[in-house]
Amino acid sequence: MIKMSEFKESIRKRREQRIQQIQQGRHHRFIEDKPDRGWESTGKRNEIAPWNQGVRPPNHGRSKVYKRFFIQVVLSSMLFLLTYMIFTTSTTASMQAQMAIEKTMERPFDFTGVARWYHENLEGNSALIPAFSGGDQKEQPQGLAWGKPLNGEIEVVRPFASDEPMLVLRAQSIESVIAVERGWVIFAGEKEGLGKTVILRHLDGQETWYAHLEEIVVEERDWIQKEEKVGVIGEKEGDSLLYFGYRKEDQFQNPSGVIPFEQ
Repeated sequence: MIKMSEFKESIRKRREQRIQQIQQGRHHRFIEDKPDRGWESTGKRNEIAPWNQGVRPPNHGRSKVYKRFFIQVVLSSMLFLLTYMIFTTSTTASMQAQMAIEKTMERPFDFTGVARWYHENLEGNSALIPAFSGGDQKEQPQGLAWGKPLNGEIEVVRPFASDEPMLVLRAQSIESVIAVERGWVIFAGEKEGLGKTVILRHLDGQETWYAHLEEIVVEERDWIQKEEKVGVIGEKEGDSLLYFGYRKEDQFQNPSGVIPFEQ
């Protein structure tokens, strides 16, 4: 026969066990013999007890990370395989793709131009992006070293005017039109009143216009180096003439103070 003292001692031990289970995040009604796992605290699978909301399974979120990493590896492998196939075949399409890839890999990246596009289109603060902020001011690029759009002697036939913002330049003969500085080709084609035209956007958003061309040899989104050929000068009434414009801050300005035409 169980003595009263033993019965009380048994009740006291069970009470202490239940208090300890509650403190550890285990509900005594549903979990008696399971190991300490706070995220199974109400008897329902994977449900977190109210007093233990901060506890998460040790592997929570890892499956998503592994899945994302696996997808990235698969996509990278597919891209590598596609590039390998392009450079190991000799079809017309693959040769064109090879030239496009090589040209893209050799092209410098215009961070200033992208920062300007970011400001204009997204109205954001590009200084928040380290690649666009330029870091220390001492490391920012110096001013542009402008050249001439034509080789040899150049004669200014028509100077800059508010109603005629395009300079008319005469060359000694039909020759190549070259970029006065490096930049992006943002337009290459026919423009009303100007004929065949090429527009380059340089650092800080400055633009140079080359109009009334006989031939255009660049395409939009090409990256052009200084003195690289953009077209062939046109001929009008026996003269080799180039219509040249300079835009800064979205307005045509006199390029004579910037471009050394008479050198």
